[in-house]
Amino acid sequence: MRLKTLVVFDFDATVVEDNSDTYYLKDLNGSNYEQKFKTLFEENTEWRQVVQQMLDYLSCNKVSSSSIKHKIEDMSLTAEMMSVMEYLRTNKDQFHVIIASDANSLFIKWVLEAKNIADIFDFVITNSAVVDEDDTIKVTPFHDVECVNGCPRNLCKRIALKEYLDKHRFNKVIYIGDGTNDICPCLSLGLHDVAMPRLNFSFHKHILNGKAKLNCQIYPWRSGKDILPHLNSKV
Repeated sequence: MRLKTLVVFDFDATVVEDNSDTYYLKDLNGSNYEQKFKTLFEENTEWRQVVQQMLDYLSCNKVSSSSIKHKIEDMSLTAEMMSVMEYLRTNKDQFHVIIASDANSLFIKWVLEAKNIADIFDFVITNSAVVDEDDTIKVTPFHDVECVNGCPRNLCKRIALKEYLDKHRFNKVIYIGDGTNDICPCLSLGLHDVAMPRLNFSFHKHILNGKAKLNCQIYPWRSGKDILPHLNSKV
């Protein structure tokens, strides 16, 4: 039996154009909460804690989870990403597709379902989120680890991806991302694997300046059009 190719997507600024942690704050119920988020971040630089503080603040100010859901569902996919999704769906027998993201399970689920692409993904590595009895969105860290490369304790994608690969066999890995937290998992990729950093985003810039030295093949992308040829070559 032929092994599938594992395709790993980051979520924010990769599957979707914006950052789901902050996208919903602008013009939410007629108000702009971006400045409140900035103030919280100035007081506490731990990103996940600030995101939770913001969600708690919104709940205390009677902003419903359904209002946040409506905003999140309105997020746009990156350019030509739907073409990539359709190709993966058509060739599902050749690909195993997952997300590895420091967002949260609710926001990712809401977007994937709103765009009718949830069926394409086999697994999601991310922080767990639920709506509690007070209608507050509560996010739980994916894990609590210490990464030698400085990843946040709540999610080292390298450790999480290794655990996943230990349980599954694939012929190769194609990793598509944009941020600095996408460097760590790609450090473990082999010569036949592929890393696809988004052009001129932090992942790509770290490769260009020599701060990210990878052993795998590297192909930058600007839109889904740049991703498709590298999926085509795997079928």
